Amino acid sequence: MSQPTRRSSRRQGTRPSSNRQSRSAPQRQVVIRAAPEPVDYSQDYLFVRRDLQWIAIWSAVLFAGMFAYFFISHTIS
Repeated sequence: MSQPTRRSSRRQGTRPSSNRQSRSAPQRQVVIRAAPEPVDYSQDYLFVRRDLQWIAIWSAVLFAGMFAYFFISHTIS
């Protein structure tokens, strides 16, 4: 009489699905680290800044040239 029936023995213990999940997913440890120092890229990109300045100068010169050509060509005709 003191022996548990199949149903009551099944209710005791953990469910099989939760055992599978704990075996397949290993526990992760959270490591807290200090934030890294910001990297200064200003020395690495000096040539890019210089190139962008030259692009701006040349585009301004060419735009002014096109503007001047437009008015000169219309005043001559």
